[in-house]
Amino acid sequence: MKKIFTFKKSLFVAAMLLMAVGAQAQLKYVPLYGQLKAYPVGAGKVYAEMSGLGVAPEGANYAEPADEVNVKFACRGVQPNGNYKGYAVPNEGWVLAGFATQKYEDGEPMIPTEVEWTDNPRTLKLTSQVYAKADMTSTPEEAFQMFPNDPDEVHYALFTRVTVGIDAFNSNLGSVAIDKAVNDVGTEITLTATPDYTKKASFLHWVEKSTGNKITQNPYTVTVKGAEHYEAVFTSENLFAVEFPAEGGYVEYYKEENLAYFPSTVLRVNCMNEDLKKKDEVGYLEIENYKEAIPAMTPTYFYGQGTQYFLDDPSDKTSTMFYFGTPLEKWSGDDGIELSTYTITIKIPVSFYEDKDSVVADINGYLLDTEKNVFERVASGFVPANRVFLAIPVFFLDQIEEGFIPDFIYLSEEDAQVDGIDNVTEKNAAKNGKIYTLDGKQVTSPKQKGVYIYDGKKLIFRK
Repeated sequence: MKKIFTFKKSLFVAAMLLMAVGAQAQLKYVPLYGQLKAYPVGAGKVYAEMSGLGVAPEGANYAEPADEVNVKFACRGVQPNGNYKGYAVPNEGWVLAGFATQKYEDGEPMIPTEVEWTDNPRTLKLTSQVYAKADMTSTPEEAFQMFPNDPDEVHYALFTRVTVGIDAFNSNLGSVAIDKAVNDVGTEITLTATPDYTKKASFLHWVEKSTGNKITQNPYTVTVKGAEHYEAVFTSENLFAVEFPAEGGYVEYYKEENLAYFPSTVLRVNCMNEDLKKKDEVGYLEIENYKEAIPAMTPTYFYGQGTQYFLDDPSDKTSTMFYFGTPLEKWSGDDGIELSTYTITIKIPVSFYEDKDSVVADINGYLLDTEKNVFERVASGFVPANRVFLAIPVFFLDQIEEGFIPDFIYLSEEDAQVDGIDNVTEKNAAKNGKIYTLDGKQVTSPKQKGVYIYDGKKLIFRK
């Protein structure tokens, strides 16, 4: 029976907070009252959605778009706060500039005109005014009787005619500003683009998105005529071009400089033991759109289409990125690598092997075929010079099934179905009889009781 290997990259859950049952018995319901308003009136509507921890009074409806919505609910917790989700819907001819919190001047409330958050919807936070009362309630119905006369917080959805941004392919090369975030027809506004000179960047032009017109003036002053979006375009002396297949495809990357900017999809493969799943279906690697900079000397793969531009950062040649798990991509160097003499140290969760966090492992190597979008096992045991390759530990595979070594690993389900590569076979893994302690030291035989790695598998030795 033919076996198909499935390797699916799991998402790593960073943290979870758990409360004791006894502590939960002491939680109180906090009355929270927030207002969300549209500004200017007539430019758009707002509405709200309760958070999962909130209990609204019977009959309350915050989901109907309006000029203003009063959000009242009771929230159970150990802190006097809660949150709700605010939505903004611009009317025709307007756009959302963003959300902001009401400001005060000489103690008087003022409508904000500067944007604090641009995402829509926006999670908006509240802190209860009556939490400190000694008679805090243990039921939401009692909390409903304690709403203050004035809202705990007033939030605004700010609508405008003209917004400003940065071209997506230049997002790390500078910053932009508009002197009037809230503006209307007839308002004179000034747009300013500031290059990041540490990246040897310079300003090229503004693009008026509705027309495609390019404006080289900076700062640029214009009178608002209607809804419009301007984007700044920067360039840099450190930009370099990468040619991808016209129909789209992968290229390998490895440099001594940090890669500060890239527009394409980046394939990063991290692995812990539980990432490897055995399934009957054709398996594949998930592709992650990595957003952070790629540190120096970090091998990886880029996906792109046609000519794309990347930015080197020669100011820093150190690799500082922290990974959950261990990146499987390795670099073969100028001389290539003989896999029979090559081992890697795998980072694993502290609790995985008692109180240790790493193990030295023998590996199987896989090279990416960029035309077929598939990783193929290095059957010869030698990785050619200057290649990125996947180094998959033998004992990871053995825990799926002893002796099971896949010939191919696909990048997607679609590739696996149409690739035409179907000669995946089961092979006997080479056994070298090596025994390692959990800190990576090779021993001839176990001396102390504990956990060892033998032929890539966990071995518990008891005297």
